[in-house]
Amino acid sequence: MRQGRDSAGFTLLEALVVCAILGVVLGVGFFVATRAVRQGAVREAAFLVASDLRAARFEAVRSSLVQVFSWPSEARETVGYTMASGNRSLSRVLPSGTRLVCVTCPVGRVIVTYTPPYAELAAAIGVVLRVEGVPGTRPLLVKIVGITGKVMVTGDE
Repeated sequence: MRQGRDSAGFTLLEALVVCAILGVVLGVGFFVATRAVRQGAVREAAFLVASDLRAARFEAVRSSLVQVFSWPSEARETVGYTMASGNRSLSRVLPSGTRLVCVTCPVGRVIVTYTPPYAELAAAIGVVLRVEGVPGTRPLLVKIVGITGKVMVTGDE
C-alpha cells in the first residue's frame, strides 16, 4: 500500500500479483490432489486383489475345497477377475483407471489355484501381479510367494 494523502486501498498491480500467486498455488495443488486420488485408486485395487487372494487361501484351508483365482482373457492384463470355489464364483472389477498385469505368467490364461488342505499353490513357483493406473502413477506389486501362497503387496521394483 502506498502512503499518501489520498490512497486508501491496494493498487491494481498489487491485486494482480496476489491473483497470480493464488493461481499458481491453486494450479499446483490441483495436480497434486489429482495424482493422490489416482494413486489411491491403484492402492485400493492392489489391496482388493491381495485381500481376495488371502480370503481364497483361508477358504481352501477352512472348507477343503480348491480355490481358483483367474481372469478369462488370453491377455496378460485385465480390469477384472474371478474367484471360484466349488459351484460358487465371485467376479470383481478393479477401480476405474486401474488394471492388473501378470508379470511372471506365460502368455495365456492366468490362473492361481490354492489346493487343500494346506492352501498350497498348484504351481511350485510364486506369481507376481502388477497393479497399474494411468500414466504418472506408481504401480504396486501383489506377490504370491512360492508354494505357500502367502500374499504381500509391495512397491514396483
